[in-house]
Amino acid sequence: MEFIFGSTYITDDGSISKKLMEMRINSVTISGTKYNFQGTLEGGFVNNSKVLMRIQEYNELQGERNKLDMEVQRLNQELRDLA
Repeated sequence: MEFIFGSTYITDDGSISKKLMEMRINSVTISGTKYNFQGTLEGGFVNNSKVLMRIQEYNELQGERNKLDMEVQRLNQELRDLA
């Protein structure tokens, strides 16, 4: 589950989105179905799901990049400490 678009989460499926609605949180599924905590539900479209899947992929890659950047910083510090 990712937080994106201001105050809206992206979820893998509707069951998670329904739980978020109970906590008064808006969400949209990977397939594009929007869940609004005020009670509205909008169906998704195939084209939207591709965009949302790409956003999720981007967020996952960004997280991996951040981890690798931290590892590079740690290794550089080790090299400085050895010098």
